[in-house]
Amino acid sequence: MNHFSTATLAAFVLASQPFISNAHEATGGDGAHGHQASVGADEGKARAVTGQGDFIFSWDEALTENFPDAANAFEPRMHGGFTEDSDTGIVYTGIPGYGLCSISADLETWTKLGSDPRLAGTTHGQVVFAHEGTKFLALAQPNEKRILITDLLGNILQEIGCPTGVQFDFAKATEYYAGEKPNFAVTDVTYLEGILYCVTGYSPGDFVLTLEEKDGQWGWGNLAWGGKGRQPGQFL
Repeated sequence: MNHFSTATLAAFVLASQPFISNAHEATGGDGAHGHQASVGADEGKARAVTGQGDFIFSWDEALTENFPDAANAFEPRMHGGFTEDSDTGIVYTGIPGYGLCSISADLETWTKLGSDPRLAGTTHGQVVFAHEGTKFLALAQPNEKRILITDLLGNILQEIGCPTGVQFDFAKATEYYAGEKPNFAVTDVTYLEGILYCVTGYSPGDFVLTLEEKDGQWGWGNLAWGGKGRQPGQFL
């Protein structure tokens, strides 16, 4: 992945509304499109935009400037994504070396959450989810080989590491994690109907694994699939 300023990326991709009034369609029938500068009717100045069809995004320089000053030294290491609470519009992301942050719904205010040093790990993917009436965050940290479950204030409720001694209903996953030095490079997490799904694409054990909650604690479920390869159901 080629890196450029993630402060710019946050303002460019997250902060910008689809630029429908100045949208340009792909031409030539192959879906190819270029980048262009467009002038906003309400501001009369050039703005960089990208995308096509209904998905045109513009860069808002003022929002870029809202990136926390204390996080500037760590910004080049950002390598991950964002997750939005659809009820509040608040966005969450992790800055390696700095910590977990929330971004206000108007995308103007960044707030550092929690004080646990584990939050400064390399959060590659995260999800905000509601489970049994309470909202949580799950953070995937591939360098640290773990998933963190937190509340929305950044208090760590649970740390989940590499599966050991687990009998998944998928022999290849069971064999991999029972082997010598399995690499639990967890790159992302998501939630659906009471189950957390995590993926481990940065390792030979390229599986989808599941976590289920019991008595307030998340533990490995039986469901797993995938693995590296070119056979049906595998990942390249």
